[in-house]
Amino acid sequence: MPTLILTPRFTEDAQSLWRAALQLGWSVERLQSWRVPDELRQVGEPVLYLEALFG
Repeated sequence: MPTLILTPRFTEDAQSLWRAALQLGWSVERLQSWRVPDELRQVGEPVLYLEALFG
């Protein structure tokens, strides 16, 4: 099952994606800083939502 990975900012778009992912049964992770922790680098099916600043 995919895991949605969100940036630390709580934007309206990110909140909408979070709700949609949960409805689909996906896991959701929000980064706590601008660095991706090692455990998230091992996620099997990552789906990234990146803002321009993060990309």
